[in-house]
Amino acid sequence: MRLLHYYQSRPPLVKTLIDFVWLFFLVELPILVLAVAFSLDFLGPREDYEPQFSIEGLDPTDLLRIVLITPFIEELVFRGLPLVIYSSLKSHFSYWLLGLSSAVLFAMLHGGSAQNFPLNHFVAGLVYWKIAVERGLSHAVLLHALNNLTVGLIVLGATALGGEEA
Repeated sequence: MRLLHYYQSRPPLVKTLIDFVWLFFLVELPILVLAVAFSLDFLGPREDYEPQFSIEGLDPTDLLRIVLITPFIEELVFRGLPLVIYSSLKSHFSYWLLGLSSAVLFAMLHGGSAQNFPLNHFVAGLVYWKIAVERGLSHAVLLHALNNLTVGLIVLGATALGGEEA
């Protein structure tokens, strides 16, 4: 109960940073560990594995794009547009229906299909939606950028440890 009170009494920016920590450690990190384990053959060889990331040809502009530009554009499209719809037509659209639709589209954009649904991106999309509605789009962009930076650094670290690809 004290933890909940601590969280509720913090300013919105601190809440967003706390949200990043729990989102990362409860959703992204376990999935990343499994992905890295598969890619480094800790769990045995997989013939169907194709790496989604390669360090070859990576330059500083890629990091800028991944950490700043992509989160900004994705949040405008997947949270900004639904927020405009939600705020102008509240009585006609459900808060959660728009959030779920946005999260599904967000997950599908990140390599999902009916057979291989990226649950981590779906959950992140729901969290970004809730943050955007409650605190504003800028907080969702910040959370998304922090997530991309952290995941990018982990993937680069795994790449450096395991060879050319992770």
